Amino acid sequence: TDYNDKVDFLTSVYYKKILTKKYKHSVRDRYTQKALNKIGIENVIYTGCPTMWGLTEEHCKKIPENKGRNVVCTITDYSEHRELDYVMLDILLENYEKVFFWPQGKNDLRYISDYENVNKLHILDESLDAYDRLLKSNVSLDYVGTRLHAGIRALNNQRRTIVIAIDNRAIEISKDTGLQIVHRAEIKEKLSNFINSHFSTVITLPFDSINEWKEQLKRISGN
Repeated sequence: TDYNDKVDFLTSVYYKKILTKKYKHSVRDRYTQKALNKIGIENVIYTGCPTMWGLTEEHCKKIPENKGRNVVCTITDYSEHRELDYVMLDILLENYEKVFFWPQGKNDLRYISDYENVNKLHILDESLDAYDRLLKSNVSLDYVGTRLHAGIRALNNQRRTIVIAIDNRAIEISKDTGLQIVHRAEIKEKLSNFINSHFSTVITLPFDSINEWKEQLKRISGN
């Protein structure tokens, strides 16, 4: 998903029509907050993505700082770049004992089938349960892949994570929170060294704004 630098007139009218002026709206990155502010929608709070709200300082301290023995990876069927995605897989095979592949999207298996070393990958079932079982197992495991929320799920399970940024979502969330990313165009130059480096996971979230938005919901619901 690529963000547009300018919101066109019809989109502006649409958002002003559907978004209430009575309550504050939560947005997951500051880019979206600024874009809405520019078209006159001021009742917006940057809260970060709700899937990241559990990534507190205490939680992140439990995430390993050194490379795991194995890795789980993803690719994205609707944003293909065979050369760079396959280079990513080559790098993972070179740096880890086992490379697990989780097919999150319905066409991910088709996309991966053309990779010349596909037989070296340990392919998981096409289900969230399969992914969660691996994340919750005792396997020494990192996450490296193009699926943003698969990476966030790995972080929530205390797995060292590098997201390969293929669109503005990961880029903007990284700017705001410190999520570790490598731009797909820089895989060849940076990924191997990053994998083998020592780094802490430090996620910065606006917890005051998150609590403000949650309190608003409590008032609305009467609880």
